[in-house]
Amino acid sequence: MAAIPQCYPGRAAGLSAFRTGSDPGGSSPKDSPQVPRSSRRGERGPTEIAAERALEALEILRTTDEQQTLGLTHELLASLYIDLGRAEEALALLRAGWPLLIKHATPLQTAHYRIEEARALAALGEREGAAAVAMRVAAQLDGTHPGDAGRAYVLLGEIFAGLGEITRARQLYESGIALLREQGPSRYLAAAYRQLAELFETEYRTEDAVDVLTRALAIQQRVEESIDRDLLRE
Repeated sequence: MAAIPQCYPGRAAGLSAFRTGSDPGGSSPKDSPQVPRSSRRGERGPTEIAAERALEALEILRTTDEQQTLGLTHELLASLYIDLGRAEEALALLRAGWPLLIKHATPLQTAHYRIEEARALAALGEREGAAAVAMRVAAQLDGTHPGDAGRAYVLLGEIFAGLGEITRARQLYESGIALLREQGPSRYLAAAYRQLAELFETEYRTEDAVDVLTRALAIQQRVEESIDRDLLRE
């Protein structure tokens, strides 16, 4: 069976100053959170590398009879494409991959697939459809798979933030973060903290935004360091 690359961390930091790596306040490096390598311009980050490897695996698997693995690789590449801002391609991948999984997918694999579908729909502005999918997933997973339920809650927070329902969005983000923290550092937890930081920024809660963003950057750095160690072992 062909090896499937791991999912790597993606999206850049939430607040605009950290998103570009600039220092608008003129503070020294020790006063500002360090922007991880993958957020700096002109560099290929772990997400780009992972997407390339996932695409290579996809092409190899298309020549085999490993239909379920091929379907899961569609999901993996779609997840990475969403992180890279390529949501339309991601949705096409998910729709092409689902028929390969539908007969043998476990309930958890189905939930994972639906979360990525909801993420793609949300990124394309189809918020109502994304919310409906994410709500079903959260209801199915709550109490049994906290990490995946956490992802669904964070996605719902993103959707409601886009609809302007800030209080509900914050509650959903915080619920999702609480579940994700139980699973340890991950790109999903880092992204959730970044999104919460952006929400605080819209509420002019600058200190809260910086505090949460600092946590996001620290988690992302830990995840990237772990990836670097894995790459060195290959």
